[in-house]
Amino acid sequence: PTVLSIAKEVGGDDDDVTPAQVLLRWALQRKCAITPKTSSRERMVKNANIFNFELTDAQMMRLEKMQVPGEAGRLCWRTDPLRLLDFE
Repeated sequence: PTVLSIAKEVGGDDDDVTPAQVLLRWALQRKCAITPKTSSRERMVKNANIFNFELTDAQMMRLEKMQVPGEAGRLCWRTDPLRLLDFE
């Protein structure tokens, strides 16, 4: 609910910002290197569009409070192997 509500705050009624974009922007504002992974070309383009908005300090704090104890700093939970993406 937290990520979704921030996406609605930032994107407005048009749903211009996705929860994934919020989390990517959060990581970027924390000065983390990010490498989004998706098998969808459409999502790849959408995920790259995170430079036209900025999260407020209050929104950043709400996201920080979501951290799971013992997992601070862990940004990736996927363990499946990388695969070649062929969109053509």
